[in-house]
Amino acid sequence: MVRIGVPLTRLLRMYERADRERAQQVVRKPVRARILSGAEGGAPRIRYSRSEAARQLSISERTLDKLREEGKLIGRVDGRRVFFDRDELVSYAKSCRPEGEK
Repeated sequence: MVRIGVPLTRLLRMYERADRERAQQVVRKPVRARILSGAEGGAPRIRYSRSEAARQLSISERTLDKLREEGKLIGRVDGRRVFFDRDELVSYAKSCRPEGEK
């Protein structure tokens, strides 16, 4: 269960006042923080599932599969599932060309 840190009644009032954008930001912040920290306890995660890895890189799962097929990302198989190490995702993200470079 995600704790949003704002009483539900306050969120409902925000929606009633047509302040929907602000209410959505209030809800998204803790969720985004939990995803970025890697775990609810704050410790970074070691590996991510296919969908989580795609979300971390802000790409589609299909694009993640293509990168894996091309050898640009290395996945690790555990049973029938494929996982991606955190260091591998960070390494790939840093290897991408910065905006403005040719």
